[in-house]
Amino acid sequence: MLKEQWSKLKIKLPQECTQKTIGILFLYKQGMHGLDIKSVDLWEKGKQIAIDKHLGFAGHPPKANSYFLTPPQPIKSKRKCVITALVKPRLPLGHPPPDSTGEIWTLIKK
Repeated sequence: MLKEQWSKLKIKLPQECTQKTIGILFLYKQGMHGLDIKSVDLWEKGKQIAIDKHLGFAGHPPKANSYFLTPPQPIKSKRKCVITALVKPRLPLGHPPPDSTGEIWTLIKK
């Protein structure tokens, strides 16, 4: 469950990182609350190597809910990369706990 304030959500990628663009799409499925997104960044060996920073929303209706990360140079390490997203549930005043579900899709160009 997500915290009510901005928190980091870690997403491990199944593939090795490349120099190609990585697309991240936040999809709302159901429930009373949506998800605010502030930024998404790409980390390799504990170092931030790419960031897409804009306000997005995964809910009904979605708004700017896709993010794109491009490493600045080919990644030589065999270690997998980690994506983090700065997110928080969108909750009205006097709200019940967040109950929404969704998906995060990643697309890596080869």
